[in-house]
Amino acid sequence: NFDLKDINKKEATTHFLNHGWLKEKRQFYYPNTNKLQKPNLVSNKLLKIVLLNHSDTLTGAPFVIFNIFLQLLIEGNVQVYLFTPKINQKLIDKLGISQNKLKFIIEFQHNPKFIEKCVDNIQPDAIVVNSFSSEFVYLENCLNKFNTIQYVHESFEHYIPNQVNLNIKSKLILCADHKTKKEFKKHFKKNNQNTKPKIKVLPPKFLKSKFENITENIKPIYSLVNLSKMYKWSIKPLIGMVGTPCDRKNYELFLSLAETTPEYE
Repeated sequence: NFDLKDINKKEATTHFLNHGWLKEKRQFYYPNTNKLQKPNLVSNKLLKIVLLNHSDTLTGAPFVIFNIFLQLLIEGNVQVYLFTPKINQKLIDKLGISQNKLKFIIEFQHNPKFIEKCVDNIQPDAIVVNSFSSEFVYLENCLNKFNTIQYVHESFEHYIPNQVNLNIKSKLILCADHKTKKEFKKHFKKNNQNTKPKIKVLPPKFLKSKFENITENIKPIYSLVNLSKMYKWSIKPLIGMVGTPCDRKNYELFLSLAETTPEYE
């Protein structure tokens, strides 16, 4: 964790106990691989794709990888396996994932050795990684044995331990925004590497039906009273951003959009 790189061992232990253990219930050991449920391999001639989810939270990157998982299942022309640290029931409920689809979601409980064993067993045609967590550092050699596609949503300089994704020989890196794409292109150009990956922008896409379900149950605060009638002025649709206003979150893009769309508040 680059935010903690300058602290000593005692401070690191205290930080883990206060935040990692007490608040986030993180494990400080790898659970027994034999107790984890391995995927049921399906015998067919379809292409096999492994999706690696780095987090079990209700944040952006997990939503993206779960939506990719659902879309691949709908299309039905590939065999897909989604690995996630832990199955988050809230996320399952929000996305309406049925029980019969859960058999293709595998918990790895932050254990990279378990992922490596399963991937070697599956022998996938492609691996898609939605982001990188500390345990994925262990998977560098494993990921380099397969066609690994990276889907990244922020620069490698900020949060990836040891910049492990720069050591993975990906042929394709998909970026959630233009700023991330520009930083990756700059890196590979600067280092004059012989094999440069294709770097493309792919904004997150979500199933329309899921958003329709969410928006039906949301009412803006100003809809509760008729302010336009009271004050005789029209109210523009209000758009907000939730997150830390730091460089890694690319809040400059939000400001640029605000300046160029006067029809919104």
